[in-house]
Amino acid sequence: MYIDCHTHILPGIDDGSKNEKESAQMLDQLAFQQIETVFATPHFYSTEQDINSFLNHRQHAYEKIAGNSKVNIILGAEVYFTRGINTAEEIRRLTIGNSRYLLVEMPYAHFGSKEVEQIEDIYYNLGLIPVIAHLERCLNYTGSDMVEALMMLPEVVCQFNAQSIVERRTRKKTLRLMERAPRMVLGSDCHNMTTRPSYYDQAMKILSTKLPSDRVELLCETARQIRENTVH
Repeated sequence: MYIDCHTHILPGIDDGSKNEKESAQMLDQLAFQQIETVFATPHFYSTEQDINSFLNHRQHAYEKIAGNSKVNIILGAEVYFTRGINTAEEIRRLTIGNSRYLLVEMPYAHFGSKEVEQIEDIYYNLGLIPVIAHLERCLNYTGSDMVEALMMLPEVVCQFNAQSIVERRTRKKTLRLMERAPRMVLGSDCHNMTTRPSYYDQAMKILSTKLPSDRVELLCETARQIRENTVH
């Protein structure tokens, strides 16, 4: 049984599931793929949203689907990087299951050492552990040296998307990163049942043949550690 560390399954809160019916279909798909726990991580943009409003909206969306879910749902957020994130005390409220782990989405533009330093300061200033969302995508926007720097920060967890492993055009670069990441997890980053469904099970089958067994175990063990540190 697996843990999906990045999903957009909550209905009507972001660009993920549109309604309760679609959320139910997505959760059924995840359960079929042997996923027992999902981290529900809707997008949070500090420049557009108020944390209190976001949390109320998230809770309301969760309550619509939690009672009928075959999968354990742990609430979190995908927090978009903005300047000053390393001193924003309120982001503690957006961690995965009220743990120390915070899923952070890096900018969709070139970033450098100053941004990497702010990610590091999330750990040193706030005592939180950054989980870098779909790290492989960062290679599309910044240099490999900055991606490497992110990957090697103290305690940082690298989250990789299942689809980037399934698709041949992105598989090689993703596997290269996974071969070196000190701490890593897998997420489906599923948004719907059509254009962005879950490829989690397909990715795990590929990883079982392309990565050493200890690397695959690291992937699963890191996810378990995050789940065990959540507060229910």
